[in-house]
Amino acid sequence: MKLNWGTGIVIAFIAFASFIGYMVVQFFQGPVNMVSKNYYQEEAAYLENKAKTSNLSKLDKLPELRIDTEQKAVVFELPVTAKVKEGIIKFYRPSDQDMDFQSSLQPNANGQQLFPVNEIASGRWVVKVEWKDEQYPYYFEQSIVIP
Repeated sequence: MKLNWGTGIVIAFIAFASFIGYMVVQFFQGPVNMVSKNYYQEEAAYLENKAKTSNLSKLDKLPELRIDTEQKAVVFELPVTAKVKEGIIKFYRPSDQDMDFQSSLQPNANGQQLFPVNEIASGRWVVKVEWKDEQYPYYFEQSIVIP
């Protein structure tokens, strides 16, 4: 059987359409978890968080989030002079919302709170911390990659 150019174009179009159809089906079967569960509430609080972030300048020293290899922990450190009345620290995993977790903010006498690295999956995390003292509310956010 001899193929002419018209038949070749039709075969190429059918192959391309089949490939696109296959890809559409694959994309719709995958999990869609690229945003947090409370996306709209968090977006509504964006301006409020900006005001809380500006309050960080009132502290003696900016908060710090780092991985301490000696202690094998993620360390969130506040200035020792910061008086935390109440607070929460959230670990948000952009690639898998089922891995998100949160804890109450309870720094030790050195102003540190430790989270063991072996209890946290490796990868990129966004850590969001909110707390209040006697005068101001504060908000701190930083990305961290756990090896």
